[in-house]
Amino acid sequence: MLNFDAIWTADAAPLTEAEETELLRYAQAGDHDAITRLLVAYRPLMLAVIRSYDPFGTYSAGPTGQAGRDVPAVGGEDFYSAAILGVIAAIQVWDEGISPRLSVAREYVTDEVAKVAGMTTTLTVTGMTLKRFFSIARRSGYNLEVGLEIAPE
Repeated sequence: MLNFDAIWTADAAPLTEAEETELLRYAQAGDHDAITRLLVAYRPLMLAVIRSYDPFGTYSAGPTGQAGRDVPAVGGEDFYSAAILGVIAAIQVWDEGISPRLSVAREYVTDEVAKVAGMTTTLTVTGMTLKRFFSIARRSGYNLEVGLEIAPE
């Protein structure tokens, strides 16, 4: 049975191409154990994608929580759940005729994690930077090329 915590804690050995193909066949047929084994095998990819959207490492220790740390409005569990959804979506569209492996996994995981990151990412721009930007924009007549030329000044 699919167990959220087991995905992030289970020991994983790399899958051979033949093993992965067989697991993908079973997973597409709805075999929960096959899905779990694939999720565990794709854990490094999922963690890499999560890290790319979490540059401060808030969730680098795992999905079980971060005692004593500031946690954004969308918690780490959301990133981990999104990564899992990405792998499952890739499993659903997998076509053995195209690839014996789950070659589209990164694309699907990235799409799902990016959706969650988009809900939590904020960008702070200082007042001085905004003043400089608008000053350059006015001086250049709102012409991008001219603005790029005068910006270094």
